[in-house]
Amino acid sequence: MYKTSIKQKRGTKRLLIEECVQLGKVDEQIVGLLKNSESPMTLMEIAEKLDKPPKTIFRALQKLFSEGKVNCDVRTRRYTLAKE
Repeated sequence: MYKTSIKQKRGTKRLLIEECVQLGKVDEQIVGLLKNSESPMTLMEIAEKLDKPPKTIFRALQKLFSEGKVNCDVRTRRYTLAKE
């Protein structure tokens, strides 16, 4: 899903396309798991609980982190759901 807008700058028109952020299936599963978790979880713990390859979980966690939906403790490498 994309949102489009037209902006005019110095006599020229530009069409800007901004990607609307939507959570994918794995993203939703990770958010749900972290929401119900009693303590922070490592990437491997999340992968094992969701029965997904660690690489898939890593990519999803990167996306969620960049969107501010999860936090990561750099020292322990454990993930938690970000406070909204």
